[in-house]
Amino acid sequence: MVKFAIRCQRAVPTDTEELDRWLEQRMRALRSGAPTGTLRVSRLNQGMPSGPVDIGWLLEFELPESELPFIDEPLSAAVSDMRLLGFQPTVLAPADVPTPVPAQQS
Repeated sequence: MVKFAIRCQRAVPTDTEELDRWLEQRMRALRSGAPTGTLRVSRLNQGMPSGPVDIGWLLEFELPESELPFIDEPLSAAVSDMRLLGFQPTVLAPADVPTPVPAQQS
């Protein structure tokens, strides 16, 4: 199972609803390539004394390794498009944990 997320922040002032629709549309397209995977979009808000402030979106991916090749190219294109639309996408993935080497007996 492959798990990663993309945090998207706005770098330029743009319409939030329009960006929501665009992200949902892209995620629907990606879901068609990964029918058994879990792909989620969440809007991120920061609580402030004056009220909540939108700080971006979180795209979460949980996919079987066999489906990763089917979304690799469309996902790369979507991240490139995000930059063109004024997002600052950051890919978040778990660090590889090295397998411990058993101690040798003397």
